[in-house]
Amino acid sequence: MIDKKKRADPRQQLVDAYVASLEQGKIPWYKGWTVERPYNIVSKTAYKGLNQLILQLAADQEEYKDPRWMTFKQAKDNGWKVRKGEHGIKLTGWAVFDIEKNKTISLAEFNRRKKEDPDFDKNRYRLFQGRSFVVFNAAQVEGVPEYVRGPIQIKGNELIERLPSQMGVALKHGGDNAFYHPLHDFVRIPDKENFVDDYVYDSTLLHELCHASGHHTRLNRDLTGKFGSESYAKEELRAEIGSSFLMAALQIKPSPAHIRRHAAYIQSWITILKKDPKELEAAVRGAEKIEKYIISVGDWEKELEVTNDGKLKQNETPHKSKSRSSKNNDPER
Repeated sequence: MIDKKKRADPRQQLVDAYVASLEQGKIPWYKGWTVERPYNIVSKTAYKGLNQLILQLAADQEEYKDPRWMTFKQAKDNGWKVRKGEHGIKLTGWAVFDIEKNKTISLAEFNRRKKEDPDFDKNRYRLFQGRSFVVFNAAQVEGVPEYVRGPIQIKGNELIERLPSQMGVALKHGGDNAFYHPLHDFVRIPDKENFVDDYVYDSTLLHELCHASGHHTRLNRDLTGKFGSESYAKEELRAEIGSSFLMAALQIKPSPAHIRRHAAYIQSWITILKKDPKELEAAVRGAEKIEKYIISVGDWEKELEVTNDGKLKQNETPHKSKSRSSKNNDPER
């Protein structure tokens, strides 16, 4: 159950839960994972960043299977009723300052302008942290229509496998390990048949491309850290959370093999988060930049656009896993 004493500080609760999970040898950002990322039942907007992770943690602890969330007011306005005694989850709100008009607008209004205005200028706006707000899961609310998940129809594998050329990263196959070489700007990954299934291959490739996003010609992160160093562990944390966000966006559920691959970094992540809990927030900010960059360079926006029924657009066929159970290799750097 969620610690009620820490309910007022969800970020610290998230860090504490992550450290506890890592100490058990588990990767916490995959907890509470449903195929759909948590989203607001009214606006159909997916929660992102720390809010996404906080809701996934709550879903895991409370065993919620429904990805839909809402505020108390949204429930009331729609004729639904939050059950007596239910406790919500506090999230961080965001707002946007319109420099030209010298006024604050909602994030929803900003997104509407971005989508509809052909002359949209992002430099006119500044995003800032607003007031916190509380949301409830649909499972806590009476009268909400039953949740029915539609078929997954995003070609996640094709989107991922097009990325190297779209990013300008050389992709080389062969060897036993997967890694990104920042000096020569290439990703090396074992041949696809050496992976347990396509999911593991694609998630491994996506993880390494998240590292490649840090090249000085792209997001320009410090990639000079050596294995075992604090800076190396921080980069691994950014890339792994970033790839988890992207996998959620593609509706690809991680396999146990994908999660096991990162056991080598668990102790270093524990050390980092215990030393400075704010490192998780910093890693999430870095992961969001990675997610935004890859969605943009990969031209994924149309594939990931949320429609009015809360489901992702269904223009394509599902990402299919071709099992290779006879293989037991699980290569990763």
